This record gives sequence, structure tokens and C-alpha cells, in this order.
Amino acid sequence: MSNADLEKSWNDLFESSQDDSDRVSLLFEAARAWVDKVGVTALDRVAGSLEDSEERTSVLVRVLDRIADKHARAAFDFALTVDSERSDFLVSVAARRFAAVDPVAALEGLSKIGKSGMRRNLQNQLVQYWARNEPSTVLAQLDSLPLPAKVRGQAYSVALEHLAQETPVEAADIVSSMEEGSWKDQAAYSEVRSWYSTDPDATLEWALNDPGIESVRSGVVRRVLMQLAADDLEFAMKTALEQPLVAGESGPEAGIVSQLAIDDVATALEYLPMVREGQSTVEAYPAVGRGLVENGMTDEALNLLTEVPDVARERYEQQMFGAWAAYDTSGLVESLDRMRSEEIKSAAALILLMWEQSGNPLSRDHSELATSLLTDEDVKELSQYKSDRMP
Repeated sequence: MSNADLEKSWNDLFESSQDDSDRVSLLFEAARAWVDKVGVTALDRVAGSLEDSEERTSVLVRVLDRIADKHARAAFDFALTVDSERSDFLVSVAARRFAAVDPVAALEGLSKIGKSGMRRNLQNQLVQYWARNEPSTVLAQLDSLPLPAKVRGQAYSVALEHLAQETPVEAADIVSSMEEGSWKDQAAYSEVRSWYSTDPDATLEWALNDPGIESVRSGVVRRVLMQLAADDLEFAMKTALEQPLVAGESGPEAGIVSQLAIDDVATALEYLPMVREGQSTVEAYPAVGRGLVENGMTDEALNLLTEVPDVARERYEQQMFGAWAAYDTSGLVESLDRMRSEEIKSAAALILLMWEQSGNPLSRDHSELATSLLTDEDVKELSQYKSDRMP
């Protein structure tokens, strides 16, 4: 059939199928036949005929999906021109089909999308799809693609995680050889997630000793040991305490205890005294305090407050009392009078009043009681907190 014959068939079907329950399917078949004969240019006429937005989208989505193997780039370029309430959906469908045929060209083509949010979202979707299916190719080509750093970093992580499931040593070598950058740490963490499940000993050896990950070693070791703790807690803690502390970071033992505070708070309490002083206690003590409250052990959380190192005290109070306010607001108010010192009472009252400012109203009596317990210093802190929240 000639182009003219196909157009006549389309026009006749368009008019005769107005009341047909299979109208969309019939129109799709006619449009597909037309495009197969003359190419994507026929879609301009098809789209122009379909005034109903839902009907236009339904027909075009089917056609674009069907012709993508032969006309992927042209289908994508056409989708960018469609004026429809669901044009974003059409572009997404065409972009995904384009990426299945030629991922590099598809990613480059996304630069034509004017909406920055939609462009970034599709970049992320397409590159991660490609990373899952061809991780080695992605790792080899990713640096040459016009992608935002965050999207590139996420793609590295996905590609390495999938490569590590098949060839973990190769993936580890790639991570080790990567230049220092914002996504080397994420790539290394992906390697740990995949490799540890199949060979924990080799993963730990790599984390502790590979010279290529020196700049991200502390984070990598932390993640390995947190996984190891579920299998051999004693060995994981022993190994954690052997690691040097990095300035400004908590030791890996703090991560283990913090995870225990979620899974087994009684064991977390047992291991808490082993945590080294400094930033490690700032992480571990508040995590245990919060864990105690979330397990209904509020008396134990209050008792532990008397043992918290000074460097961790403020954060402990914030997290422990914050969890208590969320878990049992009335119970925290009723416990104020039996707290051991005016400073502790004020710290709890301050959290309650901040909680109230965040849209969780207290009763009038509770609010007045909490206000009456504030020290002068905490009165100033509450005032600053209210000021900071004003628009």
C-alpha cells in the first residue's frame, strides 16, 4: 500500500471506530502499519488526528514501544515533540526503549529534555538499568558520559555491586584503582555488600589491607565489621578495637554497638563500656539510650545517663529524650519529677517543648510544668530554637 492508501485507511478507521470498544487497539494496528511503511514521519499525522489526550497517549505509547527496535532514536525525538498532558510519560517510555537499544546514545539524547528534574530522573533510571545489565561496559565508559556527578556515582555503585556478584575480585581491583573522588567510597561500600555474602574472609582481608582503598578504609572496615558482628560478635569487636582511630570519625566499634542497640539492646549495653573515648562514645551512647527507650526501658535509659561521658552527654539527652517524647510523651512528662537533678529535668523539659514546637502539642498543664523546669540556659536555647523556626 502507498502512503496515500495508508493515510486513507487511517482516516476511514478513525471515523468508523468512534464507538468501537477496541478502538485503541484498532488505531494502534493501523498506525503501526503506516509507520512500518513510511517511517516515524507518519506519527505526526497520527498524533494530530487524536484530539483526546488519553487516547493519543494510549495509541502512541504502543506504537513507540513496538517500533523502538528499528527506530529508537527517531521514536525518542518524536516523543519530545508531542504536546500532551502525558507527554512526560511518552518521553520516559521512548527513552527507556532507546536505552535498551543504544544506552550511550540514549543518555546523550536526554540533554534535549528541557525539564531538569525529569532529565535527572531519566538519567538515573537509564544509567542504573544499563549498570545492572552491562556493569563492565558501564564502568569502562561512564566517565566519558555527560552526567551529573551524583548520577555517575550512583551508577558506579550499582555497576560494581552487580559485577561483584559474579567476579568480586575483579570488582575489588576496579575499586582499588579508582582515582580519589566523591564516589569511590560508595563504590567500595557496594563491593562490601556483594562480596561479603559470598566470601566474608576475603572481604575483610581486602578491607583491612588493600593499599588502594586507604582513603576510604575506615568506612569500608566499619561496614565489613558491622556485617561480621552478626556472625561473630566477639571477633568483630576485637578487630574493631584494633583499628586506629581517624580524626573526626568514630571507631568501627561504635557502629557495631549502635547496630546492636537496634537489634539487641541488652547486648549493646554489655559491649558499650568497650567503646573508646571521644567521637566513638558520641555515637554509641546516644544510640543505646534511644534503643533502651524504644524497648520500653526508660528507667535503664535514665540510669545510663549518669554514666555518659561529658563529650556525649548533650547528644545522649537529645536522642534519648527525643525518642521518649515520640514513644510516650505523657510518660516522659510524668517522669520529670523523679529525675535526679535539675539539669536532667531541664534537658527533658527542653526536648518536650521543642517537640511541641514541631507540631506535637502538649496539654496546657504539661506545657506549663515543662516550662517551669527549664534552667536559664535552656530558656535561652528554647527561645533560639523558636526564632530559628520562624519563616
